[in-house]
Amino acid sequence: MKPLAALMALIALSGCTARCELEDLIAELREPATVDCGRAPAGVDPAAVDACAIAAVRARQPFAARAEFYGRDSFVRVATVGARDGRAVFFNEDHFPCGAEPGCDVHTDRQDCNETFVSSANGREFVGCRRATASREVCRGVTTPPTR
Repeated sequence: MKPLAALMALIALSGCTARCELEDLIAELREPATVDCGRAPAGVDPAAVDACAIAAVRARQPFAARAEFYGRDSFVRVATVGARDGRAVFFNEDHFPCGAEPGCDVHTDRQDCNETFVSSANGREFVGCRRATASREVCRGVTTPPTR
């Protein structure tokens, strides 16, 4: 077996994808006519992205929405890819899973949702999920670094 083919087979068996970029993971799930709700960069209110996703859920339209957040010792990218039938996939890409400790790779988790709905808390609406699967790691390694 050629080295690249062997690596791809190993990746397939491990449950991880060779594509570590969040945008690539989103692209793999997009349906035709997916509404692109955009991306809220870290430090920017994600209200417009949220409103687009909420409208898509209510209209049963496929959508993709992204947001970025800085924490005290972390940088996280999140994305939701919704399908016309009400299912969705939530991605969480953590650039500092060990906080300030060195030696931890970026990792991306995926959680499948069997039924999206519009929920609210603290005066804000958001896309909620009923009957979600357990979160599982789909990718580990270098991705596009955060920019401030």
